[in-house]
This record gives sequence, C-alpha cells and structure tokens, in this order.
Amino acid sequence: MKKRIQQIQFSKWRGDFTPTPALSISLGDSYFKESNLGYQFGFIYFSDSAYRQKITREGIDKTADISTYSKMQVIAFSPSLFYRFGREDGTPNNHLTLGIGVNAGYNSVKGTAYLTEDDSNEDCYRAGTDFVNGNGSKQNITQTCEIEDYDSDGFGWGIQIYLAYQNNNWITELSGSNSTQDPDGGYQFRTSEFSLGLSRRFGF
Repeated sequence: MKKRIQQIQFSKWRGDFTPTPALSISLGDSYFKESNLGYQFGFIYFSDSAYRQKITREGIDKTADISTYSKMQVIAFSPSLFYRFGREDGTPNNHLTLGIGVNAGYNSVKGTAYLTEDDSNEDCYRAGTDFVNGNGSKQNITQTCEIEDYDSDGFGWGIQIYLAYQNNNWITELSGSNSTQDPDGGYQFRTSEFSLGLSRRFGF
C-alpha cells in the first residue's frame, strides 16, 4: 500500500492510504570486487493523486475537502547502492539486502488548488485561519480564496530506501521513496510512497 502526501507552495495536499500499482525494472546487480557492497540501475513508473487540501497555521494542520484535485505521474531512472548480507556464506540465492538510491526523471503534475497560504489576500487567509481554529467553514475558503489550475511537466527527483529478501529468484521488498517537482507558477509538488512488492529475477 502507498501513503501519499502532496505539497505545493501556497496550498498543501494530503492523500490517503490507497493501493496503487507501480512498475519497476532493475538491470541487475554489480559488486565492488568481492565485497557485499554493490550497485544497480533501474527504472520506475507510478502515478499519485490527492483530493484534500492541508491548511497550515502556526504549525497546526487541518485537511479540507474543497473540491480540488491533484495528480502526479513519475517516470524515473533509479540508480542505487546496496549492501547484501549473506553473499559470502554459500547461499547466494538466499539473502537480505539493504539499499538506498535516487529517482531522477520526468514528472507530470496536473490539478487545482485554493491559495490558502497567500497572506496577501487577507479575507482568504482569515478564512483559512478560522477553519484551522475550528470556527470557520469550507465555504468561506471557496468564496474568498483564489483557485488556480496548473499543468506542468519537467524534471523531478527523489530519494529511495528499500529492504529486500531473496529466496532463489523470488524477491520480497519493502520500500519507501519520495519525488519532488517544481512546476511553473511557483508550486512545489512532493509525493511520498511506501510499498510492499513481490518480484521475480530473470536471467538473459
């Protein structure tokens, strides 16, 4: 399952725990001489979405469903470093791996947002403050805050960590990663995901 948390500069997003498929391909493992330390190259694709905005005032967050939507698609190159426990014990197909890497590639971001963090709009900022404090309504936000559409694509980056166990050619992996993009218009969009996967290694 994946947990999503999206953010933009003026308005912030929070998603739910939602099962979503992700596609990843590894090009194989390489090692530094005879050590347990190695590296691999791969690719990953996934999409992410959120339907609720997070409004922040003085370190206090509150989410609101105000009919906004945000979606991000990621296609990334994913090099990583790893340490493989048990490589030297005579069971090369039965071992535990701990790794860290980066995701760098193409991100597409589309959606809408109310600019609830823009304090130059006094009525909107007050409506957001009242909502966070529990004495305001979502309707005051939608009536006083400016809504903005955004549709951007470009370079994105992120960090990935993972823990994997291999038995013969089957691999069970627990991983977490994030991806960030700075679209046009001053937004920053960030998504974080946690996943549990089962994969099979093939030789060519």
